[in-house]
Amino acid sequence: MLIEPHNSNIYIFGFWADYEHYFFNQYKDIFYELKDVENLYPIMNYFPRFIKNITYKALIKKKIKTQTNKIFIVNEHRLILNTINEIIQKDILPGIVLLRNPMNSRIEPIINSLQNKGVKCFSFDKNDCKKYNFFYYNQFITFFPELLSEKPTIDIAFMGQDKNRYQIIKKLTDHLKTEKISSAVKIIENNKNTSYYNYLLFNLQARCILDINQEGQSGLTLRPLEALFYRRKLITNNISIINEPFYNSNNIFIIENMQSLNIKKIKDFLNRDLVEIADSIKEQYTTSYVIHKILTTYSKNSCQQ
Repeated sequence: MLIEPHNSNIYIFGFWADYEHYFFNQYKDIFYELKDVENLYPIMNYFPRFIKNITYKALIKKKIKTQTNKIFIVNEHRLILNTINEIIQKDILPGIVLLRNPMNSRIEPIINSLQNKGVKCFSFDKNDCKKYNFFYYNQFITFFPELLSEKPTIDIAFMGQDKNRYQIIKKLTDHLKTEKISSAVKIIENNKNTSYYNYLLFNLQARCILDINQEGQSGLTLRPLEALFYRRKLITNNISIINEPFYNSNNIFIIENMQSLNIKKIKDFLNRDLVEIADSIKEQYTTSYVIHKILTTYSKNSCQQ
């Protein structure tokens, strides 16, 4: 049985990035953004972090205790995980942890504890799913239709945080210059933010988006989906992308080894026509479709307990 995301028994809450806020906004009747507390009470911005955390913790407890008939979908923010772990016993909280980043050691003990208490964990990274017994979900996106009209003016673009990727990106773009392939790169400092909309505008100035995964990550970043939905080409070092149903060698160039990079092959790739991917394939990566699948998987596995 497929559970509808708009079903009143579903509740999505957490500390979400602004792009996730946009993705989930189609479910605004069941979506609660904990960071909105700072907007409701601006004075909160002047309090130290530990005071904010106490307030957030109280809100999380209130949401869970007053809505016991809900299936909760939360992200992996440590404050949320710790709070849930403190107040639930096995099977008391019908819950889903939606991991939006590769697994890290800081939350591993809490995740293990929550799994033992019946909470289901979902990840977009297949390696993490195998290692930690998570359920898999497709990376997902909700796109801005008006940005389809953006016309590219350069060849390749990348915007994102460093995450030990800058030297790889610089080496690549330096090589690209030898074949007169234009590029634009903007590294966002860790303490700085840019809106998702402006991030998209930056990348969509190019006909090809550059995607460099963090070391050890096998799951898709958003960039392959942005290339797919906004009709751009993609250059990536994520070898596992070849297994995705939207993969087409005309649209996606895979860097298998930076040491043996062939810039002329990249130039040939950029000059090929983009192949349109079927809407039925794109649909599998939409927020609505993926949330449906997550809830159906959750329902099926909860019934088997």
